[in-house]
Amino acid sequence: MAPRQQIDDRAAGAGAWSLIVLAWAMSMIGTAGLAQIPSVLADIMRSFGVGPGPAGLSLSALFAAAAVGSLASGWVINRLGAERVIWMSGLLYAAADLAAYAAPTITWFIVARCVASIGFLGLTNGPPALLIRATSGRRQHAAMTLWSTFVPAGWVIGPLLSAAVAGGENWRLTFLFHAAAVGTLMAIGALAIRAPSAGPDGAPARGGIGFLFRNRQILFVALALGLSAFVGVGINGVVPLYFVRYHGLSAAAAALLLAGGSIVNFFGGLAFLPTATALGLRKATILIVGVGIVGLGAAFAPTEPLGVAIFALVVALLAVGMVTAMLTTRMPSLAHSPLQGGAIAGLMSQSTSIFGLIGGAAYPSLVSNPLMLIALSVIGWLGIAASSSARTAAATPAL
Repeated sequence: MAPRQQIDDRAAGAGAWSLIVLAWAMSMIGTAGLAQIPSVLADIMRSFGVGPGPAGLSLSALFAAAAVGSLASGWVINRLGAERVIWMSGLLYAAADLAAYAAPTITWFIVARCVASIGFLGLTNGPPALLIRATSGRRQHAAMTLWSTFVPAGWVIGPLLSAAVAGGENWRLTFLFHAAAVGTLMAIGALAIRAPSAGPDGAPARGGIGFLFRNRQILFVALALGLSAFVGVGINGVVPLYFVRYHGLSAAAAALLLAGGSIVNFFGGLAFLPTATALGLRKATILIVGVGIVGLGAAFAPTEPLGVAIFALVVALLAVGMVTAMLTTRMPSLAHSPLQGGAIAGLMSQSTSIFGLIGGAAYPSLVSNPLMLIALSVIGWLGIAASSSARTAAATPAL
């Protein structure tokens, strides 16, 4: 890659941090467009005169897109370049928001959300591919650690976009707010991201995705990241039900507990890098897995007092955030070329989406059997430990 086309630590200097934060913000606002929907589901049902099923499609469309299309989006990123995909995705997402705002029927509303799902994929998978190419060394570790927190951050910001208008006649304004946020980031990005994704001869990258399935290290890390999503999404799915059933919390209090969990998960991601630097990666991994198992074991023990259960849940969610960051920081070292970042990001997103959907269904179904919840969590954590360490020594970054 020609020097003028690569944004590395030396070329970008302090400006690289603006690029890193912007890439994180793009993925975060993409997730926020998904997270804003639950607050206005009742408004969608009332305004269009439909039941929970059709209204829920406006939410599930983005989940389904990630589970089905992430790998394909990685191929597109490799072919067109991360920057082009980010621009197209942002514009498409904002246009879909405007279409949802103006949709006259539920059918057109769902169509708009399906279009938004394409933008969601691009803003989820494009930024990590950009960071893999645009950073190096310790700054890259810091960049990928920050980026790993975009999901919990999005689930904090999303409800804020709809909080002021949910429950009223102006609920559709939430889509204008989101479109404005996406447009603002795209405008800032036009100034911050300039290097086209290109090969040594200046031609656009033409990488495929076949190498993903010939590399055991990549597959093991994808499995570990998927299992972390299995546990994390499963926890989010069962926590409100569990604490209402066994600890007598109100639905509103359980919702606040879940929102607080997203914040804890965010800070868990940020805590990984200093923890790994202080202890070393191997010891940090053992600590994270051990804390995760013990935390969920105590959180899902019905005999524990409410205060102990909440504290244990906080500890477990910190561990989930940390292990997600740990695995995300390995993504750049899995690429033989920085231009393979799109394919790797797509596979990781595909794995987390599929396992997240499974965990989101499995955990709530076991709410009446706490011992099975604990067993499922232990299996998940042991799977993370085994797959994150198996045959991945060469893919482990130096901290």
